[in-house]
Amino acid sequence: MLIRVFYCGDQDHTPGLVDRARMTAVYASYSENPCVFERFETIEAMMPALQESIESQDVCAVYVSPALYLEMKMKVFEYLEMSTSISVDILDLLPESFPASRKEQYSLFPPSTVMFPSEDGINTAFCTATGRGNFILIPVYEGSVSVTQTKIADWFARKTVLAPSPDEPQVKLCKDAAGILFRRHLAVGVANSPTAEYIRVPARAGGEKYAACFKFVDTRPAPSDLTPRELTAKLAADAAWEENSELGCAMSNIYRVQKEGAVQHLVYVSVVCGGETAVSRVTSAGEEMSAFLKRAAKELFALIICAVTDRPIKSDNTDFDVF
Repeated sequence: MLIRVFYCGDQDHTPGLVDRARMTAVYASYSENPCVFERFETIEAMMPALQESIESQDVCAVYVSPALYLEMKMKVFEYLEMSTSISVDILDLLPESFPASRKEQYSLFPPSTVMFPSEDGINTAFCTATGRGNFILIPVYEGSVSVTQTKIADWFARKTVLAPSPDEPQVKLCKDAAGILFRRHLAVGVANSPTAEYIRVPARAGGEKYAACFKFVDTRPAPSDLTPRELTAKLAADAAWEENSELGCAMSNIYRVQKEGAVQHLVYVSVVCGGETAVSRVTSAGEEMSAFLKRAAKELFALIICAVTDRPIKSDNTDFDVF
Protein backbone atom coordinates (compact mmCIF):
# COMPACT_ATOMS: atom_id res chain seq x y z
CA MET A 1 0.00 0.00 0.00
CA LEU A 2 0.90 3.65 -0.47
CA ILE A 3 -0.18 5.63 2.61
CA ARG A 4 -0.09 9.34 3.41
CA VAL A 5 -1.02 10.83 6.80
CA PHE A 6 -2.02 14.40 7.71
CA TYR A 7 -2.80 16.55 10.74
CA CYS A 8 -5.10 19.54 10.35
CA GLY A 9 -5.86 21.90 13.20
CA ASP A 10 -4.26 23.59 16.17
CA GLN A 11 -0.60 22.61 16.10
CA ASP A 12 -0.34 22.64 19.88
CA HIS A 13 -3.51 20.64 20.48
CA THR A 14 -4.13 18.03 17.80
CA PRO A 15 -0.72 16.28 17.48
CA GLY A 16 -0.34 15.86 21.24
CA LEU A 17 -3.47 13.71 21.45
CA VAL A 18 -2.31 11.24 18.81
CA ASP A 19 -0.05 8.36 19.72
CA ARG A 20 2.22 9.09 16.80
CA ALA A 21 4.74 6.37 17.58
CA ARG A 22 2.05 3.72 17.66
CA MET A 23 0.19 4.88 14.56
CA THR A 24 3.39 5.43 12.60
CA ALA A 25 4.24 1.80 13.35
CA VAL A 26 0.77 0.72 12.21
CA TYR A 27 1.00 2.64 8.94
CA ALA A 28 4.59 1.54 8.35
CA SER A 29 3.54 -2.11 8.69
CA TYR A 30 1.43 -1.81 5.55
CA SER A 31 2.97 1.04 3.60
CA GLU A 32 5.48 0.79 0.77
CA ASN A 33 6.50 4.41 1.36
CA PRO A 34 7.81 6.13 4.52
CA CYS A 35 4.91 7.46 6.61
CA VAL A 36 5.26 10.81 8.35
CA PHE A 37 2.56 13.02 9.81
CA GLU A 38 2.30 16.14 7.63
CA ARG A 39 0.99 19.16 9.57
CA PHE A 40 -1.34 21.93 8.37
CA GLU A 41 -3.15 24.55 10.43
CA THR A 42 -6.01 25.17 7.98
CA ILE A 43 -8.02 23.13 5.50
CA GLU A 44 -7.21 25.62 2.73
CA ALA A 45 -3.48 25.08 3.27
CA MET A 46 -3.88 21.31 3.27
CA MET A 47 -6.28 20.82 0.32
CA PRO A 48 -3.73 20.84 -2.55
CA ALA A 49 -1.63 18.16 -0.82
CA LEU A 50 -4.74 16.24 0.18
CA GLN A 51 -6.16 16.23 -3.35
CA GLU A 52 -2.87 15.00 -4.76
CA SER A 53 -2.77 12.32 -2.07
CA ILE A 54 -6.30 11.10 -2.78
CA GLU A 55 -5.39 10.65 -6.44
CA SER A 56 -2.11 8.84 -5.83
CA GLN A 57 -2.30 6.88 -2.56
CA ASP A 58 -4.02 3.67 -1.50
CA VAL A 59 -4.84 5.18 1.91
CA CYS A 60 -5.09 8.85 2.84
CA ALA A 61 -5.57 9.36 6.61
CA VAL A 62 -6.41 12.77 8.07
CA TYR A 63 -6.39 13.60 11.79
CA VAL A 64 -8.47 16.74 12.31
CA SER A 65 -9.56 18.92 15.22
CA PRO A 66 -13.31 18.81 16.01
CA ALA A 67 -13.71 22.45 14.96
CA LEU A 68 -12.68 21.50 11.40
CA TYR A 69 -14.21 18.01 11.24
CA LEU A 70 -17.50 18.80 9.49
CA GLU A 71 -15.97 21.24 7.01
CA MET A 72 -13.26 18.74 6.15
CA LYS A 73 -15.74 15.91 5.68
CA MET A 74 -18.01 17.92 3.37
CA LYS A 75 -15.09 19.29 1.33
CA VAL A 76 -13.76 15.79 0.69
CA PHE A 77 -17.20 14.52 -0.31
CA GLU A 78 -17.58 17.48 -2.67
CA TYR A 79 -14.12 17.05 -4.18
CA LEU A 80 -14.71 13.34 -4.81
CA GLU A 81 -18.27 14.00 -6.08
CA MET A 82 -19.51 11.31 -3.71
CA SER A 83 -23.15 10.41 -3.41
CA THR A 84 -24.17 10.39 0.26
CA SER A 85 -27.15 9.36 2.32
CA ILE A 86 -28.16 9.77 5.94
CA SER A 87 -26.85 7.12 8.31
CA VAL A 88 -29.72 6.32 10.67
CA ASP A 89 -27.25 4.83 13.15
CA ILE A 90 -25.37 8.14 13.42
CA LEU A 91 -28.56 10.21 13.32
CA ASP A 92 -29.92 8.34 16.33
CA LEU A 93 -26.78 9.15 18.33
CA LEU A 94 -26.83 12.90 17.72
CA PRO A 95 -28.13 15.16 20.53
CA GLU A 96 -31.79 16.16 20.29
CA SER A 97 -30.74 19.77 20.71
CA PHE A 98 -28.95 19.75 17.36
CA PRO A 99 -30.68 21.81 14.62
CA ALA A 100 -32.15 19.59 11.89
CA SER A 101 -29.79 20.92 9.22
CA ARG A 102 -26.76 20.16 11.38
CA LYS A 103 -28.04 16.67 12.14
CA GLU A 104 -28.30 15.96 8.42
CA GLN A 105 -24.75 17.14 7.71
CA TYR A 106 -23.24 15.17 10.57
CA SER A 107 -25.05 11.98 9.58
CA LEU A 108 -24.25 12.10 5.83
CA PHE A 109 -21.88 9.39 4.58
CA PRO A 110 -21.27 7.58 1.27
CA PRO A 111 -22.54 4.00 0.84
CA SER A 112 -20.34 1.23 2.26
CA THR A 113 -18.54 3.62 4.62
CA VAL A 114 -16.96 2.01 7.69
CA MET A 115 -17.78 4.24 10.67
CA PHE A 116 -16.25 4.50 14.13
CA PRO A 117 -18.78 6.74 15.94
CA SER A 118 -18.27 8.71 19.11
CA GLU A 119 -20.83 8.29 21.90
CA ASP A 120 -22.80 11.32 20.74
CA GLY A 121 -22.24 10.70 17.01
CA ILE A 122 -20.79 14.17 16.47
CA ASN A 123 -17.18 13.18 15.95
CA THR A 124 -17.47 10.03 13.88
CA ALA A 125 -14.25 8.68 12.47
CA PHE A 126 -14.78 6.85 9.20
CA CYS A 127 -13.17 5.14 6.25
CA THR A 128 -14.62 5.31 2.74
CA ALA A 129 -13.47 4.12 -0.68
CA THR A 130 -12.37 6.89 -3.05
CA GLY A 131 -12.10 4.99 -6.32
CA ARG A 132 -8.30 5.03 -6.15
CA GLY A 133 -8.08 3.78 -2.58
CA ASN A 134 -9.44 4.69 0.86
CA PHE A 135 -9.89 7.95 2.75
CA ILE A 136 -9.86 7.93 6.57
CA LEU A 137 -10.97 10.93 8.66
CA ILE A 138 -10.20 10.82 12.38
CA PRO A 139 -11.47 13.65 14.61
CA VAL A 140 -9.07 14.24 17.48
CA TYR A 141 -10.38 15.23 20.90
CA GLU A 142 -9.60 14.39 24.52
CA GLY A 143 -10.45 10.82 25.43
CA SER A 144 -11.25 9.65 21.91
CA VAL A 145 -8.02 8.89 20.21
CA SER A 146 -6.84 5.74 21.96
CA VAL A 147 -10.11 3.95 21.21
CA THR A 148 -10.26 5.24 17.64
CA GLN A 149 -6.65 4.32 16.97
CA THR A 150 -7.32 0.77 18.13
CA LYS A 151 -10.23 0.55 15.70
CA ILE A 152 -8.15 1.98 12.86
CA ALA A 153 -5.34 -0.49 13.62
CA ASP A 154 -7.90 -3.33 13.58
CA TRP A 155 -9.22 -2.04 10.25
CA PHE A 156 -5.72 -2.16 8.78
CA ALA A 157 -5.26 -5.68 10.13
CA ARG A 158 -8.41 -6.77 8.31
CA LYS A 159 -7.11 -5.14 5.14
CA THR A 160 -3.83 -7.05 5.09
CA VAL A 161 -5.39 -9.93 3.21
CA LEU A 162 -6.40 -7.34 0.61
CA ALA A 163 -2.88 -6.01 0.07
CA PRO A 164 -1.30 -8.92 -1.83
CA SER A 165 2.06 -9.11 -3.54
CA PRO A 166 1.25 -10.05 -7.14
CA ASP A 167 2.83 -13.16 -8.63
CA GLU A 168 4.32 -13.22 -12.12
CA PRO A 169 1.53 -15.23 -13.83
CA GLN A 170 -1.08 -12.88 -12.34
CA VAL A 171 0.75 -9.77 -13.62
CA LYS A 172 1.28 -11.35 -17.05
CA LEU A 173 -2.40 -12.20 -17.46
CA CYS A 174 -3.34 -8.71 -16.28
CA LYS A 175 -0.94 -7.22 -18.86
CA ASP A 176 -2.48 -9.42 -21.56
CA ALA A 177 -5.94 -8.13 -20.65
CA ALA A 178 -4.74 -4.53 -20.48
CA GLY A 179 -2.98 -4.87 -23.84
CA ILE A 180 -6.18 -6.03 -25.52
CA LEU A 181 -8.09 -3.16 -23.94
CA PHE A 182 -5.43 -0.63 -24.91
CA ARG A 183 -5.39 -1.62 -28.58
CA ARG A 184 -9.15 -1.25 -28.74
CA HIS A 185 -9.18 2.07 -26.85
CA LEU A 186 -11.24 0.52 -24.09
CA ALA A 187 -11.16 0.93 -20.34
CA VAL A 188 -12.96 -1.34 -17.89
CA GLY A 189 -14.88 -0.04 -14.90
CA VAL A 190 -13.95 -2.09 -11.83
CA ALA A 191 -16.31 -2.26 -8.86
CA ASN A 192 -14.58 -1.24 -5.63
CA SER A 193 -15.44 -4.43 -3.76
CA PRO A 194 -13.50 -5.69 -0.71
CA THR A 195 -11.49 -7.99 -3.02
CA ALA A 196 -10.73 -5.36 -5.67
CA GLU A 197 -7.13 -5.06 -4.44
CA TYR A 198 -6.43 -8.36 -6.20
CA ILE A 199 -7.19 -6.55 -9.47
CA ARG A 200 -5.62 -3.22 -8.54
CA VAL A 201 -2.24 -4.53 -7.35
CA PRO A 202 -1.28 -6.57 -10.47
CA ALA A 203 -2.60 -3.76 -12.68
CA ARG A 204 -0.32 -1.28 -10.94
CA ALA A 205 2.61 -3.72 -11.02
CA GLY A 206 2.39 -3.77 -14.81
CA GLY A 207 3.05 -0.04 -15.07
CA GLU A 208 1.08 3.19 -15.28
CA LYS A 209 -0.31 2.64 -18.78
CA TYR A 210 -1.56 -0.80 -17.88
CA ALA A 211 -3.14 0.46 -14.68
CA ALA A 212 -4.92 3.22 -16.64
CA CYS A 213 -7.03 0.60 -18.41
CA PHE A 214 -8.66 -0.32 -15.09
CA LYS A 215 -10.93 2.39 -13.66
CA PHE A 216 -11.94 1.67 -10.07
CA VAL A 217 -15.34 3.09 -9.18
CA ASP A 218 -17.80 3.07 -6.31
CA THR A 219 -21.10 1.42 -7.16
CA ARG A 220 -24.62 1.98 -5.91
CA PRO A 221 -26.07 -0.14 -3.08
CA ALA A 222 -27.61 -3.32 -4.47
CA PRO A 223 -30.92 -4.95 -3.46
CA SER A 224 -30.47 -7.38 -0.57
CA ASP A 225 -32.46 -10.18 -2.20
CA LEU A 226 -29.92 -10.90 -4.97
CA THR A 227 -27.96 -14.15 -5.02
CA PRO A 228 -24.14 -13.82 -4.91
CA ARG A 229 -24.00 -14.55 -8.65
CA GLU A 230 -26.64 -11.93 -9.43
CA LEU A 231 -25.01 -9.40 -7.11
CA THR A 232 -21.61 -9.77 -8.76
CA ALA A 233 -23.13 -9.36 -12.22
CA LYS A 234 -24.94 -6.22 -11.04
CA LEU A 235 -21.73 -4.80 -9.59
CA ALA A 236 -20.00 -5.32 -12.94
CA ALA A 237 -22.87 -3.65 -14.80
CA ASP A 238 -22.92 -0.74 -12.36
CA ALA A 239 -19.14 -0.32 -12.71
CA ALA A 240 -19.53 -0.04 -16.48
CA TRP A 241 -22.32 2.51 -16.02
CA GLU A 242 -20.37 4.58 -13.48
CA GLU A 243 -17.33 4.66 -15.78
CA ASN A 244 -19.53 5.39 -18.83
CA SER A 245 -17.96 2.38 -20.53
CA GLU A 246 -19.39 -0.61 -22.34
CA LEU A 247 -17.12 -2.78 -20.21
CA GLY A 248 -17.35 -3.42 -16.47
CA CYS A 249 -16.10 -6.09 -14.09
CA ALA A 250 -16.41 -7.13 -10.47
CA MET A 251 -14.97 -9.59 -7.98
CA SER A 252 -17.32 -10.52 -5.17
CA ASN A 253 -16.92 -10.79 -1.42
CA ILE A 254 -15.60 -14.08 -0.07
CA TYR A 255 -18.38 -16.59 0.69
CA ARG A 256 -18.09 -19.63 2.99
CA VAL A 257 -19.95 -22.87 2.37
CA GLN A 258 -19.98 -26.27 4.08
CA LYS A 259 -19.35 -29.21 1.76
CA GLU A 260 -19.08 -32.73 3.13
CA GLY A 261 -18.19 -31.38 6.54
CA ALA A 262 -15.39 -29.15 5.23
CA VAL A 263 -15.42 -25.37 4.77
CA GLN A 264 -14.92 -24.07 1.25
CA HIS A 265 -14.57 -20.49 0.08
CA LEU A 266 -16.28 -19.11 -3.01
CA VAL A 267 -15.68 -15.97 -5.03
CA TYR A 268 -17.67 -14.87 -8.06
CA VAL A 269 -16.14 -12.84 -10.87
CA SER A 270 -18.13 -11.13 -13.59
CA VAL A 271 -17.53 -9.16 -16.77
CA VAL A 272 -20.16 -7.14 -18.63
CA CYS A 273 -19.36 -6.19 -22.20
CA GLY A 274 -21.76 -4.58 -24.64
CA GLY A 275 -24.80 -5.77 -22.72
CA GLU A 276 -23.58 -9.37 -22.43
CA THR A 277 -22.72 -10.73 -18.99
CA ALA A 278 -20.36 -13.52 -17.98
CA VAL A 279 -20.13 -14.80 -14.41
CA SER A 280 -17.73 -17.43 -13.13
CA ARG A 281 -17.62 -19.09 -9.72
CA VAL A 282 -14.17 -19.82 -8.30
CA THR A 283 -13.92 -22.38 -5.47
CA SER A 284 -11.04 -22.73 -3.04
CA ALA A 285 -8.94 -25.86 -3.34
CA GLY A 286 -7.20 -25.93 0.03
CA GLU A 287 -4.69 -23.20 -0.77
CA GLU A 288 -4.02 -20.11 1.34
CA MET A 289 -6.57 -17.32 1.04
CA SER A 290 -4.19 -15.02 -0.83
CA ALA A 291 -3.39 -17.71 -3.41
CA PHE A 292 -7.09 -18.45 -3.81
CA LEU A 293 -7.95 -14.79 -4.43
CA LYS A 294 -5.08 -14.40 -6.90
CA ARG A 295 -6.50 -17.36 -8.81
CA ALA A 296 -9.94 -15.72 -8.81
CA ALA A 297 -8.41 -12.49 -10.16
CA LYS A 298 -6.72 -14.45 -12.95
CA GLU A 299 -10.11 -15.92 -13.85
CA LEU A 300 -11.45 -12.36 -14.07
CA PHE A 301 -8.61 -11.25 -16.36
CA ALA A 302 -9.30 -14.29 -18.55
CA LEU A 303 -12.97 -13.31 -18.78
CA ILE A 304 -11.98 -9.79 -19.87
CA ILE A 305 -9.74 -11.23 -22.59
CA CYS A 306 -12.54 -13.50 -23.84
CA ALA A 307 -15.07 -10.66 -23.78
CA VAL A 308 -13.11 -8.20 -25.91
CA THR A 309 -10.78 -10.31 -28.10
CA ASP A 310 -13.18 -10.37 -31.05
CA ARG A 311 -13.68 -6.61 -31.03
CA PRO A 312 -11.88 -4.66 -33.77
CA ILE A 313 -8.48 -3.10 -33.09
CA LYS A 314 -8.42 0.68 -33.51
CA SER A 315 -6.05 1.71 -36.30
CA ASP A 316 -4.60 5.02 -35.18
CA ASN A 317 -0.89 4.22 -35.66
CA THR A 318 -0.63 3.33 -31.97
CA ASP A 319 2.76 1.74 -31.31
CA PHE A 320 1.71 -1.07 -29.06
CA ASP A 321 5.28 -2.26 -28.51
CA VAL A 322 5.98 0.78 -26.33
CA PHE A 323 2.89 0.29 -24.21
